[in-house]
Amino acid sequence: MRVLFLTARFPYPSLKGDKIVSYQRLKHLSRNHQITLLSFCDDTLTRQDLTEVGKFCRDVYTIPLRNAEIYSNLMLGGLGNTPFQVLYHQSRAFRRKLSELLAHNTFDLLHVFMLRIAPYVADYAGCPKLLELIDSMELNMERRASFEMGIKRMLFQEEARRLTGYERRLAEKFDRAVVVSDVDARAIKAHNLQVSPLGVDLQQFSPRPVKDEANHLIVFTGNMRYFPNENAVLYFANDVFPRIQRKVPGARFWVVGGGPSPKLRLLEDANRAVRVLGFVDSMSEYINRASVSVCPMLAGSGMQFKILEALACGVPVVATSVAKGDIRISEAEGLFIADDPATFADKVAGVIEDAQRQKGAALRAREILERQYSWPQCNAVIDQIYAELSSRRN
Repeated sequence: MRVLFLTARFPYPSLKGDKIVSYQRLKHLSRNHQITLLSFCDDTLTRQDLTEVGKFCRDVYTIPLRNAEIYSNLMLGGLGNTPFQVLYHQSRAFRRKLSELLAHNTFDLLHVFMLRIAPYVADYAGCPKLLELIDSMELNMERRASFEMGIKRMLFQEEARRLTGYERRLAEKFDRAVVVSDVDARAIKAHNLQVSPLGVDLQQFSPRPVKDEANHLIVFTGNMRYFPNENAVLYFANDVFPRIQRKVPGARFWVVGGGPSPKLRLLEDANRAVRVLGFVDSMSEYINRASVSVCPMLAGSGMQFKILEALACGVPVVATSVAKGDIRISEAEGLFIADDPATFADKVAGVIEDAQRQKGAALRAREILERQYSWPQCNAVIDQIYAELSSRRN
């Protein structure tokens, strides 16, 4: 099929959740479909990024987000009911290019990534449409608001209010909408939602022999510019890790991922057993060094790549219920759940003290990942939707 693929963020480098998913989709879908990509971009876009994504597309068009237009949109729409993130992505240049592409090409399918740009084609009826929401932004904003104070709390509460019902109404203007978990599907409540879980690259993330340095090492991985990740690290470092140190005196905690704030850097000064490493070339290398990976998320929505990646490396994970969502992996396969600091510390200490057996348990999770959470399995859901929408068009 001839597919027009729209994304709110350029899919490469694939270092953030939605960019990982859109990149993997393009890589897979390009084998059987002819793809034209129209994407917003920022000033970090490089020729190498364009070349990498260009391998999977017939044509690639990028539209930069302009600060002046963003501020104007937010000011003019501030008193209305349109979600701020949708206002943020309103662009005359993007709309012109989209109109041009639709006028001069015949597409068999529109594949749209994320709520924030879905309104551009919500009322388009020229061909079937697929919307990948990934997660529920209303749920995400509600959780975020609970951790803010003052004006920021009011802003996130207002965004959650604007999103109430908005996701459902917008999703139902598409032939099919996709989220990554049942939790998000229940929050949105659209009749045409289908669940396609996140995948993990089982070649990139696999068990590897490392030096004995792995003893008593705890890792947290992820994009540290993302508020729920920063919030989780601060919670763990301040409320959980000192309890673990009392149980396991040699315990160390490493924070691995790009964009750590000065607030996170200060954790190293407060506790010599904490290291904030920032961006690394190989996340799997650092996961494999660890005795246990932690995912103490208190905010956010969707699925957590960090859980799948650690289990793919045969490293046990201790996570909150918010982080686990509906990942169907149990403690017998290395995924432990704890929702208060004392229990979280007990679970992590228990895994460290029984590291060999727990790593063996986590290795069993790879079989589940291969069946349910590998990219080929997850992309098969999208293939099925493409086939359905193609037959509908015919």
